[in-house]
Amino acid sequence: ACGVARRAAPVRRAAPVLCEKTPVSDRRGALLGGLAAALALGGGPAPAHAILGLGGKKRAVEQAFQEAYDAAQSGNVTEAMAAWGRAIEADETIPAAWSNRGVLYLQTGDYASAAEDLSHAAELERKAYGYASGLSLCGLGTARGAAGDWEGAL
Repeated sequence: ACGVARRAAPVRRAAPVLCEKTPVSDRRGALLGGLAAALALGGGPAPAHAILGLGGKKRAVEQAFQEAYDAAQSGNVTEAMAAWGRAIEADETIPAAWSNRGVLYLQTGDYASAAEDLSHAAELERKAYGYASGLSLCGLGTARGAAGDWEGAL
């Protein structure tokens, strides 16, 4: 081993499987639960920020990510969305910030904003990694479907 240990926070409950034939409200809740679990387990792009050496941006982004995580854990969706917005303002090239805010827009029923953020996240992911993440694409499909755009959801 490399000598670096990561401690994962305990996950309190399992999130339901996403993108099955369940009501939209259940999928939105599952997406938020999945987001919280991913953040609790050390997921997300924080290590990439250190690798990229974002300098002054790094501190603002890390602070916004922590604030968003804390707000989501306490159930304060409004504050979590605002914190993701601050992360985006600090560095608009981070796909996870767009994706995470998009998931929260899904949670609040703002499907147009969710689709916009998740589409932007998928575009940034494709540019950075050559593919878009399943979370962004699943969330985008959910947002479009919930808004009645069934063709776009596919």
